[in-house]
Amino acid sequence: MKKNGVMVDGTIYSPSLGFDWNYSVYCPYLDSNESFGSLPVVYLLHGATGNHRNMTERFLLPEFLDECMELGECRKCVVIFVDGFNSFYLNSRCLQMETAVIEDLIPTLEARLGLHPTREKRFIGGLSMGGYGASNLALRYPEYFSKVMALSPAVWYTMTPTTVTYEWHVFRNQNDVFDHDLWNRQHPSAMLPSYQTKNLPVSFLVMTGGRDEAVPIADVKQFVADLEAYTEVDVHYLDDGDHSWPFWEYGTYYAFKHFF
Repeated sequence: MKKNGVMVDGTIYSPSLGFDWNYSVYCPYLDSNESFGSLPVVYLLHGATGNHRNMTERFLLPEFLDECMELGECRKCVVIFVDGFNSFYLNSRCLQMETAVIEDLIPTLEARLGLHPTREKRFIGGLSMGGYGASNLALRYPEYFSKVMALSPAVWYTMTPTTVTYEWHVFRNQNDVFDHDLWNRQHPSAMLPSYQTKNLPVSFLVMTGGRDEAVPIADVKQFVADLEAYTEVDVHYLDDGDHSWPFWEYGTYYAFKHFF
């Protein structure tokens, strides 16, 4: 008999966003002697133009987790899939997404599910825009998270009109002009000095590909260099990797087997 976990879709009301907010959660199969409330929790953030169902529909993460956990190759954990819209998981003129994640989503869902993780058992990860968001949230709030998975993180150091997300509202001022100073202030690397003062180490898994045409590998390497001055980084550069679902599937599976 297969020991399958359960996928649950739901909503919470977010005061920070001002509307009902979708989420999905994977709950693993537990034997009778195992405690659900003490399980680690992984928050996963999708990329640009995506939604909270991407990692359960574009690749079969729940099915992978069922098999991986049954074989003892992954530790059992609860996985929460966050709907971040096109927010970069930041507070902006349009959405207070950073506040919503920290003040609304995490406490509400962990209470609803009866979870009681310490920071050592709460992790966050994401792909592309989600890798940017996961990095930023963990560096801003290391009291919440101890590990970050960043796959193809959207950590451009120079934004130009040809950058994929340049036209988005998040980093535009009231005159609808891209605000380069705001981009630089919000960049995950800019969080590192304040992160260091909290003395709460966060370890990183960063993975990107040499064929990534959306986020150049040079930008990710610069981000890794910035991180390595402050914390532990497990970095993987795959020469044939690109900005694609097969690459993120590989990276996500690797993270659950070897990192989370």
